[in-house]
Amino acid sequence: MSAIDKARTRAREFLDLVTGTPAPEWRVCFSEDGTEEPTGIAPVCLDEGHDPDDGSVYSCCPSPVVECDSDPLAAYLVELLNADRGEAAGGTVITPTTPLFLAEFHDDEPTVHLSLAAARAYCDAIVKPGANGRSWDWSRTEDGVYVQFWTHPDDDRPIGLAGGQVTETRAQHSDIAPDFFQPEHSYTRGRWTFRCLAVAPDPTSGAARAVGFLTRTDGTVTAHALGWDNWINDEWTEAAADGAR
Repeated sequence: MSAIDKARTRAREFLDLVTGTPAPEWRVCFSEDGTEEPTGIAPVCLDEGHDPDDGSVYSCCPSPVVECDSDPLAAYLVELLNADRGEAAGGTVITPTTPLFLAEFHDDEPTVHLSLAAARAYCDAIVKPGANGRSWDWSRTEDGVYVQFWTHPDDDRPIGLAGGQVTETRAQHSDIAPDFFQPEHSYTRGRWTFRCLAVAPDPTSGAARAVGFLTRTDGTVTAHALGWDNWINDEWTEAAADGAR
């Protein structure tokens, strides 16, 4: 067992003891008073009275609450823990019923996240360096899109768009094909065959990555991850055994 596998096992044993499950879903949270951004992480609170958009910690919230001293670090740890949660539950992180959150910021490449909090934190991390003392917040439109906006210094009313928006979606089959690799499908390109086992957000960038095995005609097999640039530019074709692409 590798060092990271040992660390995962010990963490799951600890979480099982503390929360009653070895793989709770995680969120970013306001773990310290007076912070402008959520710099902590905690398991998702399932209490009916706790609004999922509320990043505060109340008596109804499960432990542990971990302060990270950094909102980008907290968002990153949430992505890692939720990715591990998917692996513990069965291997493929994204399923047809998994809620996904598409974060978009101006002309930047959209990124996919496993929680609303992580998607918003991604946009917050982009806008923060250029805020120059200004504050911002989020609101949900009638269409269900979360929009990031600048707030007035006196009464927090919206005074302009800050640039970020988050949309919830599902990784349904009709949404994936033919726009990206699909789990449990094989693809060919020249002397290569790629067997996709899972599609999941990259823990660093949040961009969708197809994870699986790459096989050469000489029988050499290596674990590999392919992204949108590979799908668009490399001319992969779905193998006939899996159906035409």
